[in-house]
Amino acid sequence: MAYWNARETREPQYSLASGGALYEKSNILHLEAQQNARFSGDKGRFVFRSSVRNYKVDTRHTLMGPADDDRSDYYYSLFAQTEYQFAPKVKGVVAGRYDLGSLIDGQFSPKLALVITPNERHSIRFTFNKAFQNPNYSEFFLNVAAGAPANFAALEAGLRASPLGPALAGVPAGQLFDNSAGVPVRARGNAKLDVEKITGYEAGYRGDLSRKLFVSFDAYYDVLRNFVTDLLPGVNAAFPYWTAPNGVPASVRAALVTAVQNALLANPASRTAGLGLTRTENGRTAIVVSYANAGKVTQYGFEAGVGLQLTTELRADGSFSLFRYSVKSQQVGDKLLANTPRAKGNLSLSYAGRSGLDLGVALRAVKGFDW
Repeated sequence: MAYWNARETREPQYSLASGGALYEKSNILHLEAQQNARFSGDKGRFVFRSSVRNYKVDTRHTLMGPADDDRSDYYYSLFAQTEYQFAPKVKGVVAGRYDLGSLIDGQFSPKLALVITPNERHSIRFTFNKAFQNPNYSEFFLNVAAGAPANFAALEAGLRASPLGPALAGVPAGQLFDNSAGVPVRARGNAKLDVEKITGYEAGYRGDLSRKLFVSFDAYYDVLRNFVTDLLPGVNAAFPYWTAPNGVPASVRAALVTAVQNALLANPASRTAGLGLTRTENGRTAIVVSYANAGKVTQYGFEAGVGLQLTTELRADGSFSLFRYSVKSQQVGDKLLANTPRAKGNLSLSYAGRSGLDLGVALRAVKGFDW
């Protein structure tokens, strides 16, 4: 099996946050092969699959910097699954997947499942899974302006008028922060990001309680960790805190850095600068917001469904789910939201007439939630 996706923006798209233009020319080519086999009569089934995928991305330096743009990355995966009928009413599944890519270390994702079928009308399942999600290109390599330049001219003037002033005599006026009147604010990706991970446990029941009534129940518990944070200052180790210029005597550089940071943190309006002031790869002063891996969340929930054949032509269906989550840890300044309602439900009534007339009405209710 193979597929190819391509995308090209001949006209620019614009960021609503910054107004910056974005171009993209990308290609994704995917090749995959799968082999299936049965063994032990028909008790067992084995599946083996391998794939290779290539991404080519060029944003014309509107999203990524010159060193990272116009790139080609590969991802490889191997997958194997064995299903075996241990007994007439018990089937087991063991599966594993290994992924490796240009931007991620090797990842192993196992899966275990047990399905018990007392008879053809009832089944119970238990599953265990591990999975991961890659950071996207923006999270890896973003390099764009994140706001208007900051004016630190007043901060520099205050420092020159303080007891630290004599130590700044070797720094030209207006250049303590390279260009103190216009310190750039940049949003930068983090090429060292790890994948986000989830470990899940599930149990479920499906059953025909009668010839007219069908029910299902599913419960799950998941542990999620290593989230990619929002853009935050001071979280990317590639951008350590700002250092004083060479014109400042070594004996007072630490005191100067502390004074700069304290002055910026004292004002809520400059707190981001107080945390994210740094020097970029070229040694120039900038305020950088970036990404990191942080956080742990547990989530659990319950889902139920029912279907009732009222008559040969009239059917009623309903479903209901509850969801809860708990943030165990998170990066300071980050905000972890589930983007999922705590409760939702559906009711429907459908008519399938023998004459060919089909009618239906449905009600869907979702509890409000923060996004």
